[in-house]
Amino acid sequence: MEEYDPASNTWTTKAQMLTGRYDLAAAEAGGKIYAIGGVKNGGILNVVEAYTPGPRLTGYILYKN
Repeated sequence: MEEYDPASNTWTTKAQMLTGRYDLAAAEAGGKIYAIGGVKNGGILNVVEAYTPGPRLTGYILYKN
């Protein structure tokens, strides 16, 4: 996960995702960032993770099948 600062036009790495993936969906709701689905090693993932932004980004798995 990275954080963008528009004032300085820079990106800062905050934390590794719990489940590495690409082609995922992401959304913000209720102050959390949700990472939904995606692809890993050619397979479609059925996993949803929630991240709480802040000085120390924390994440946890909400659903994994």
